[in-house]
Amino acid sequence: MNAPSHERSLDQSLKELLGLPWPCHLSTGTVMLNPITLAGLPDLIELLNLSSSMPDDDESIGDRLEVALALVALMSGLDPADIAALSDSDFAFLEAACRAANPSIFGDAALPRARAKGAAGRHGLRSIETSVALLVERGHRLEDIKGYTLAQIEQLSLAHARLAAEQRINDLVIARAAAASGKGYKSIAQSLQQALARLGG
Repeated sequence: MNAPSHERSLDQSLKELLGLPWPCHLSTGTVMLNPITLAGLPDLIELLNLSSSMPDDDESIGDRLEVALALVALMSGLDPADIAALSDSDFAFLEAACRAANPSIFGDAALPRARAKGAAGRHGLRSIETSVALLVERGHRLEDIKGYTLAQIEQLSLAHARLAAEQRINDLVIARAAAASGKGYKSIAQSLQQALARLGG
């Protein structure tokens, strides 16, 4: 059983864009992990903040384990009792798969300490607000966005931002071309055609 790789592949990028479940192959069978959606983020942040506020001492081991089980249960859809019954290797693999299924939240961080402050802090909230506002501006319904995974929100908002930037450049070129001489316009048109050809257009 190999641990999930953190290197992004085309397959992984497409799974993130489409919000597809993430397969996790345990010795007891395969579990399909559904990435956290925007609607599920408040519960996740609450658990992450609770985890990060706990003292790292022997007296808190039981409480930390309970929160870790609740985190994995939230992201895997499994019952905490079933998770507690897993072997150490299966639990470690499931935990790693939960991280891999939610790269926008965890990256390569360890699960219990993963970006809790960043996700819950004002900077993280502003980033989410900006992304959601951009998607709404581009025609996405807020009711639909609530069901988007964080990776989908990240990728779609970046794509919309790139398209908007390209449109602004095109508008600027058109305005400049309209004021250019016939020779200058022809030169700009040729440059655009060459750039389009390089992009495969």
